Amino acid sequence: MKVATTYLSMILAATCCRAADSADSAVPFVLYGNYLIVVRCSLAGTPDLTAVLDTGVTETVLDRALVERLSLPVQKTEDEALFLNHPSRVENVLVSSLRLGPIEVGNLHGIAADLSNSTREMGFRPNLIIGMNVLKRQKFVIDYRKRKVLFGAAGTCDGMRNIGNSKVAGVDAVVMGKKLHLQVDSELSSLLIYGKRLGPVSGNRHADAM
Repeated sequence: MKVATTYLSMILAATCCRAADSADSAVPFVLYGNYLIVVRCSLAGTPDLTAVLDTGVTETVLDRALVERLSLPVQKTEDEALFLNHPSRVENVLVSSLRLGPIEVGNLHGIAADLSNSTREMGFRPNLIIGMNVLKRQKFVIDYRKRKVLFGAAGTCDGMRNIGNSKVAGVDAVVMGKKLHLQVDSELSSLLIYGKRLGPVSGNRHADAM
């Protein structure tokens, strides 16, 4: 069982960071549902694509429709995964190039999946989900007030760090009196805690029941 609070999980990234704007390193974004970060990027020579920026995804995910349109090489698998709250069969895909602001990546290994189910919930269908295999290449700050992602020297963040070899970012925090290490996941709308990790907490019927 899981415990969800009303605090936005993205606040974890904002509270430990200081940002200074810079035109050449700032990527503007639109905030959907008050938490989902949507940016523009280019991929395989195709500009102005719609991408969800997701710090909780290790690999970059391409919508299968985009993969077919660009005739990108894929390797079929028997695996399934959950993206934007919907399951999908996945394939391995090789991307010749991807650019997001100052970040440019060549020969990027990613995942192809069906992202069409997101249209009904979000009102749009993303071309791709940009994960940590791209974002980790530069330090960055998500500035929710200015609606910009600041890369490189534009921002500093002392609290966030990688969690071992898991390729995800995390922060140390105190939750209900317990010291925890939390993964920073910009695709979640709330703070999500596994009850067994939190342990019994007096006065919290949800945690005590797990």
